[in-house]
Amino acid sequence: MKITNEVHLIDGLNCNCYLVLLKSELILIDTGMPNNEKKVIDYIEKVLNRKATELKTIIITHHHLDHVGNANELKKLTGAKIAMSEKDGMVLSGKIKPKFNRNLATFVYKIFMKFFGFKKVNPDIVLKNADMVKEFEVISTPGHTEGSISLYDKKRKIMFVGDLMGCKNGKIISAPKMFSLDMEENKKSIEKVSKYKINIMLSGHSDPVLKDVNKLIEDYLKS
Repeated sequence: MKITNEVHLIDGLNCNCYLVLLKSELILIDTGMPNNEKKVIDYIEKVLNRKATELKTIIITHHHLDHVGNANELKKLTGAKIAMSEKDGMVLSGKIKPKFNRNLATFVYKIFMKFFGFKKVNPDIVLKNADMVKEFEVISTPGHTEGSISLYDKKRKIMFVGDLMGCKNGKIISAPKMFSLDMEENKKSIEKVSKYKINIMLSGHSDPVLKDVNKLIEDYLKS
């Protein structure tokens, strides 16, 4: 799905994954649930008519399985480097265990990891707040996970928010409470993002928001 000339949404991965088209390379934001790496490769080769090896960077917004599920396989297939925050990168690499605010969420997460046989991977690039990855400013937006990040394209005023928030029935909604670590921290992160001028908001599970983004976020924060 083409959102802009430079940004495409790859559907069918149980998570919104975004391909950013640059002249000399491609960037992938999040990777979807495991065993879907072929869908990503097919989109690059058959829809965009570009080479899979043009995928140079995979940016992960947070460590949850539906966002990192194909990171290991895509890294092997394309040679792309994986970039994410230090805290969530330590979860992805297996150095620390993921944290949730509910025991049920922890149980579900463990079952999914075992069922899919997810293979851990070491990130190549550690991202910090205010870092730049190509055209994107990294914004630390903890709450959903400790190391969640958002990405801001200043030139096009596009904000990639992962699971920080979404939009339902024309209204902003926060990250899902069951799988979020700290909802108060998540709201503070939404307030942080609201300071940016946003023309397009792209989230992990909602349809793209293509107008009135700042007003919608403002209305949410007032509610």
